[in-house]
Amino acid sequence: MNANKQPAMHDLEELFRNQVKNLYAAERRGEKTLEQFALAAKSPTLRAALHQHAKQTADHAGRLENVFASIGLRPSLGDPRAYIATADACAAAMADESDPNVHDAAIIAAVQTLEHLEIAGYGCARAWARQLGHDRAADLLAQTLDEEKDTDHRLTEIAETINLKAAHRKAYAADLL
Repeated sequence: MNANKQPAMHDLEELFRNQVKNLYAAERRGEKTLEQFALAAKSPTLRAALHQHAKQTADHAGRLENVFASIGLRPSLGDPRAYIATADACAAAMADESDPNVHDAAIIAAVQTLEHLEIAGYGCARAWARQLGHDRAADLLAQTLDEEKDTDHRLTEIAETINLKAAHRKAYAADLL
């Protein structure tokens, strides 16, 4: 097997189990990533939202441990390469922003990119769990999926204010020229 490729999935059960492992790895990694973004945030509102979601992410990891138990597996980490690559690319995009609102807009974009990756992952895992008859796992995954969607919505609300401030600052600077 090529080191850059995921192992072949032979059936839906195997694909589902691999997805749960990957989500678990992403959530474990996400706690640290969200705390780093929270510390970098300039807006107190954004900082508080990111700290809150970091705590919620720890709950998500615990809920995934219950998913593992419900399907007869011990918790194990999957391959978080997609999550890590996305987080690293997003962090690099916001690293050099000097305007605090542009900086925070970049953080929001980064976190929402990660949230969308998780939303897709949880949506697939929930659907597969239902198809496979893993009803308890499906319910747990649905709960986390709803929370991820709520976080995405909250970040969009915060972004609307921050993006407006960033846009007005640029317009104000252009008027001074």
